[in-house]
Amino acid sequence: MKKSLYEYAIAKSKASRRTFMKGAAGAGAIAAMSGGISSVAGNAFAASDLRSAILKIPGVGVGSPGDADWQKVGEMCLGGTKDRIKEGELKGVELNFLGIDSLNLHNMLHRGFLKPWEKYTGAKINWIDLAQADYNARLQQAIATETVDFDIVQSGAPYEGDLCGKNLLSEMPGWVADQIELDDYVGYLQAPT
Repeated sequence: MKKSLYEYAIAKSKASRRTFMKGAAGAGAIAAMSGGISSVAGNAFAASDLRSAILKIPGVGVGSPGDADWQKVGEMCLGGTKDRIKEGELKGVELNFLGIDSLNLHNMLHRGFLKPWEKYTGAKINWIDLAQADYNARLQQAIATETVDFDIVQSGAPYEGDLCGKNLLSEMPGWVADQIELDDYVGYLQAPT
């Protein structure tokens, strides 16, 4: 969303930033993640060519890939974003991402994947990093006290009831299904996805 449209929507609806972001977070999260695996179908590479290209990046199969490698993958997977968003279109938009940063995984991995998305769209992601041991307490406190300060949350089945029960999740837009290659997902995630 263009910053001017965001400001107009807030002014006209008299919605708080949080209320507005609740509705936009689902689209924003999906747009953010469309820089990841969900954009495979819309990428300029055929899906198998993209997989092959990703597997050639140093680190895969010979150790742990680093941030520069994750950024390469993020750049290669921007097809879905580029199909829907013009370069720089989200300049001035900031999203807060609550996630786990344990063992140099999760948020660290997301950061690398999403740096090319941030550069292309102009949006900024603020990271709320938590150790796994601190995550549940922080999430539950934010929900219970209605002090949710994140727009995107790294979550899973154990937290769906808490998040859905307080109307903190947004339904994925229909266009997401057109981009997802379910064969790319781990088997047990295919049905719920």
